[in-house]
Amino acid sequence: MMIDLWSNNHPSRFWLLQPDPPENIWQEAISLAIPVLEFPIEPKDLETALTLSLGEGQFGPNHFRLSSSKRLYYQLKPLLPAVQT
Repeated sequence: MMIDLWSNNHPSRFWLLQPDPPENIWQEAISLAIPVLEFPIEPKDLETALTLSLGEGQFGPNHFRLSSSKRLYYQLKPLLPAVQT
């Protein structure tokens, strides 16, 4: 389960334009920005774009999974002698 910490980060909350542009203007700006941001997949909506830019989606599903060699190293580390400097 992914916690949605960024759902309130709609562009209108940090670009404080007065008056606030209508939603269709925001959608047009977002659709123009998406190709420039070079996401690994093409987001179809603002929520997906926020997930890929502000959430864990930007790192991929295995970002926090150690490689096999690192997992092996950390299993063997307690058996290795400590180096004195």
